Amino acid sequence: MNNAFKYDVYFQQRILAIAIYREDYLRNLMGIIQPEYFTTNLLISSWKILIAKYLESGVKVSVDTLCMLLKNLLDVKTKKPVGFTADQVDTLREQLMETDYADAEIILQEVQGFCKQAAFLTVMATQVDKVMVGEYDELYLKMGELFSQDFTQAYMGMDYFTEVSKRYLTEGANSRKGVIPTGLDLDTSIGGGLAAKELGLVLAPTGRGKTAMMLNMAYAALLRGHKVTYISCELSEDALGARLDKLLMSAIRNMEEFLPIDVVSVVKKFGNSSKSRLMIREFPSRDLTVPKLQAYLKTLEATKKHKTDVLFVDYIGEMRIPTADREDLAYRQLASELRALANKFEIPVWTAHQMNRGSHEKLL
Repeated sequence: MNNAFKYDVYFQQRILAIAIYREDYLRNLMGIIQPEYFTTNLLISSWKILIAKYLESGVKVSVDTLCMLLKNLLDVKTKKPVGFTADQVDTLREQLMETDYADAEIILQEVQGFCKQAAFLTVMATQVDKVMVGEYDELYLKMGELFSQDFTQAYMGMDYFTEVSKRYLTEGANSRKGVIPTGLDLDTSIGGGLAAKELGLVLAPTGRGKTAMMLNMAYAALLRGHKVTYISCELSEDALGARLDKLLMSAIRNMEEFLPIDVVSVVKKFGNSSKSRLMIREFPSRDLTVPKLQAYLKTLEATKKHKTDVLFVDYIGEMRIPTADREDLAYRQLASELRALANKFEIPVWTAHQMNRGSHEKLL
């Protein structure tokens, strides 16, 4: 399958130029652009050198250094055809030096979109034979990996040795970010609450209060002004709303002592006086997948201006389970996808699961 860039050589040169021009652009592109996307040997070699040197030293090479390294490939002693000449290297240098960076952001976005499409097409092309004979497991896993990959921020990770000062000498160093307390005694043992990019799991047998515990956590987040999203694969939206009503009213006195109009008034008053917001969404049992959940969160943000601060999924056992040889592997895959979601949105994610013999091992 041909995944070469659909852009002409001039545009491909501009991609190379902005990667040299801005280190943050290089970091974003190096994890998603494959060398074979370029359509000339000169640009393929240029990209390979640029990435190799950045990975070796953590410093992007200049245009002059890149061209020098390209010419080193022309050494006749190697006796290997490289597919370009010294004159072509000189021409590339001039073009890179003259590149206009005014629309670099547009170029970056365009390339990110192409790479995402190319990655999906590659997976589908390599899996089509297996799908034709009814083997879907590998396709499902690979698609899940792609859905969890961020094609706009292909961050390569922390350089342990060179970034030590960042861990200790910068503001907020060595601390967990975005910690949201649960409002329970649990906070004392988990560092004050669940932090961004972390997945919390509530384990308990049937009927022991898993939903009640997560609703209390959601209530605690609302009291602190957070935007909460609560997903249910079991109880209805109305049932969950009624349970939250009781928690809100309990701050005054028992729910049974209020008329319906009183409850409406108190809940609306709380909503109007607080920055907090709660969205409750019910999905049919065994229907919800992590990609569908991700799409829902993005739609919430785009249409309702609701950028989730903390997510509750009630519960993982009622989501659609990936196909796998063993049930424990399926649950581990699902838990991994939820952790990837927490990382992508940089939020804490709480979920629950029915506990029986060995159930905790399914998710660890």
